[in-house]
Amino acid sequence: MSKPPPGYARALRPDEQALFDGLTRAQVLVDGVQIEVGVISWPTSHQPQLDWLPVAWLPAASSAADCYRARRRVLMQRRFFGVCKTCGRRYARGHMLSPELCHRCAEQYHQILF
Repeated sequence: MSKPPPGYARALRPDEQALFDGLTRAQVLVDGVQIEVGVISWPTSHQPQLDWLPVAWLPAASSAADCYRARRRVLMQRRFFGVCKTCGRRYARGHMLSPELCHRCAEQYHQILF
């Protein structure tokens, strides 16, 4: 689990921390650090697919705090993650029915079956 560098007033909630740890990463390369996000797609109805997409580039001299901040910025981007208006939890876009409704709430509160 990654800890926030000094200066972050709010720690990540458990749902956000799980996404941060599982769907964002910093790949250290020879000439810099590549920040990547895991994008979930559904090529078949019951088999998710995870692909890693490069979304940011940092200089090779970047600190662990710089990498943490870059990964946290990715976690807050609406094109990759959304917040369900029903339960208030953050999810990967691939686990949401719409930009504002997660699959779990769609099944539980709206009787949508998958």
